[in-house]
Amino acid sequence: MIQKTIDNYLEAKVQIIEFDTNGKIIASNDELFKIGKGKTIFQIHPFFDIINELLLEKEIETVFKTILIHINNIEIVSDIVLFSGSKKQNPFILIFDKTEYYNEIQQITQSKNELFISNYYQTKKNSELTNEQSFKSKFLASISHDLKTPITGVLGLLELFKKENLTYEQKELLNTISNSMSHMNRLVGDVFDLSKIEYGQFTIVNKPFDLDKMIRNVEQIYLEKFVLKNIEFKIIKASNVPTKLIGDYNRVAQIFINLLDNAYKYTNEGKVIAEIKLDYRRAKNVWLKFCLQDTGIGFDIKSKKFESFQKLHKYNIEGAGLGLSIVSNLVELMKGSINFESEQGKGTKFEITLPFEAKIESQISKSKKADFEKINIKNKFNVLIVDDNEINQLVLMKLLVNHGGFYMDIANDGIQALEMINKENYDLVFMDLHMPRMNGFETIQKIRANPKNKNYNIIALSSYDIENDIKEGKKLEINDFITKPFTSKDLFNSIYNVLNLKKRD
Repeated sequence: MIQKTIDNYLEAKVQIIEFDTNGKIIASNDELFKIGKGKTIFQIHPFFDIINELLLEKEIETVFKTILIHINNIEIVSDIVLFSGSKKQNPFILIFDKTEYYNEIQQITQSKNELFISNYYQTKKNSELTNEQSFKSKFLASISHDLKTPITGVLGLLELFKKENLTYEQKELLNTISNSMSHMNRLVGDVFDLSKIEYGQFTIVNKPFDLDKMIRNVEQIYLEKFVLKNIEFKIIKASNVPTKLIGDYNRVAQIFINLLDNAYKYTNEGKVIAEIKLDYRRAKNVWLKFCLQDTGIGFDIKSKKFESFQKLHKYNIEGAGLGLSIVSNLVELMKGSINFESEQGKGTKFEITLPFEAKIESQISKSKKADFEKINIKNKFNVLIVDDNEINQLVLMKLLVNHGGFYMDIANDGIQALEMINKENYDLVFMDLHMPRMNGFETIQKIRANPKNKNYNIIALSSYDIENDIKEGKKLEINDFITKPFTSKDLFNSIYNVLNLKKRD
């Protein structure tokens, strides 16, 4: 019996103590502790006081795990086996020295605990960073939307002023204000796009577009600016580059404009040359290389991924440090590549390669929107403008008044709009989608819920997440969408389309 029990613990040192039914020690191998003769088992250590009752029953084996024993200045962590005895065998105790084993277990447990704690805090830190990033992205999106509203109003008023009889000086001042507001609008757009990219809600929309038209638009924006700065500027498109493409026109223009903005800001003399070359073509798939070289201040950075709000120079030149961050993010989303060379004091060269699909002329023409041509309206339409911003209300009213053919009412929010619709019939409703108290989506839902209002013509106005707004708006059968800021052409093309107005010969 003793040997069988020992075999279960062969890896450990073991002390065997045999005693009679009264607890008097008969023998001990003293492997761990020196046991004095004539002692009882109960005198060795207080722990053994508990075995007295266990000796009442015979042939019982009891195991005690992880017992700290301290005898004669020797301390061990042990497993103890008690056999209560039989007719042929005296009771005995086996003390197994498991100190090393339990120390290892403790170290492993400690390591696991430390790893768990470390992982916990790292997970918590990552979660906090994610929440912080999410908050930052939502905040940027929200503040960008709020900024779009006054920008829309100011740009609308500027467009109205341009139609007045102004002096040369007044026109120049108006152009300066208009250019500044357009720059602010692009900056706010960049912040909004950046927040959507970082929040994972940015999508690339591929549609047919005309590359030559994009080049003309960009030239119109920058040619005069570079001339006034006495800097040579030109955009060169290679003859083998197809004009009709399928891609995201707005994002390609945004990349181009951000690069030109940087070149304009940081180049004080010399030249800025933009080239568009054919990098590779296979069937309809084409890869174009957009190259832009300047003789500006240059910078010293190796990474192709530019951080948001990071300036690459030490000079006190205005700018938010968003341009190159937007560019690198957009290029990545469009599955393109970006390379550059820059030397401080000598200039910078960017090469951006983007994939497109070439499109034939007939396919492009089908997707084009009709150019704006004013239609004279004989029978006036009853229009309701629902917007919480007074400037936006004023701009819409002035544009409609100048055009002619419309009666107008104003509602400052969705609740007021519903009250007015219940009292009056309207041919057309302009609905701002993001308003306090009751937003445009909820208002439209309530309008459509009334059977008599189900066929109301509704044009939605949005400066927020237009892709998501359109997605949600389709469920409510919104007739058309206009993105703020908008031009008079955008407005009336939408009105003509929704009200099915056509030019009469």
